[in-house]
Amino acid sequence: MEQPPASPPDTQDSPAVSQEEEQEPKLSELPKQEGMSPEVVRIFFTALGMIAEIPEPDDIDEAQRLSVLNGQANVKAVAERIRSGKVKNVVVMTGAGLSVAAGIPDFRSPGAGLYSQLQKYNLPRPEDIFTLSYYKKKPEPFCKLAQEIFPGKYHPTRAHFLAPLLAQKGLLLRHYTQNIDNLDAIAHQTAGSDLENLIEAHGSFRDVHCTNCSKQHPLRWLRAHVMREMVPRCDTMVPPPPPPSES
Repeated sequence: MEQPPASPPDTQDSPAVSQEEEQEPKLSELPKQEGMSPEVVRIFFTALGMIAEIPEPDDIDEAQRLSVLNGQANVKAVAERIRSGKVKNVVVMTGAGLSVAAGIPDFRSPGAGLYSQLQKYNLPRPEDIFTLSYYKKKPEPFCKLAQEIFPGKYHPTRAHFLAPLLAQKGLLLRHYTQNIDNLDAIAHQTAGSDLENLIEAHGSFRDVHCTNCSKQHPLRWLRAHVMREMVPRCDTMVPPPPPPSES
């Protein structure tokens, strides 16, 4: 069965260090506090030796930032900048807006959002539906969500094909998505671009494995379970439909 996205790591404040004692932090000494603040992220990547310094957005004057787009912060200005040939590495970040445009309900809209549809499960917090610990205790809410957004029910929009278009032109450095509906991957595959530059931050429906024994299963096996409102388990005997013929 598919493993739901992991929850953010727990963190707490680290002790203060004087200038005389200051040294490069070790991974074991990273602060532990609720959430991942910019400072925690900075320390983490510095400890890995991946960065020396990350400028904060406010460190760069707004006029200087807008000058890159000739003073116009809009889609047309971004497009003109790309067409000018001065842009070589584009990073695309996509989220729930693309999914909603494709017809997938968002999470928090009262009455219509996916969280509202899961109220009968009495979740301690709506976000618990995406934690592995809660899934292992009570998998039904996530399976219900999977039924709602299972691949094949929805299709990519025109906006989904922006990143694949940039990839075809050799301009895409990386495409990050928060969505788990697999529409970004479908768009890349439909356009003929590979998936090496696609980072699905919260996982996707392309890989299915058991959270206990790690056994791999075909996606059609998972579909056979969730569409029958059954929790997918390795010991269940729900037969999946036959694989599609290669014609």
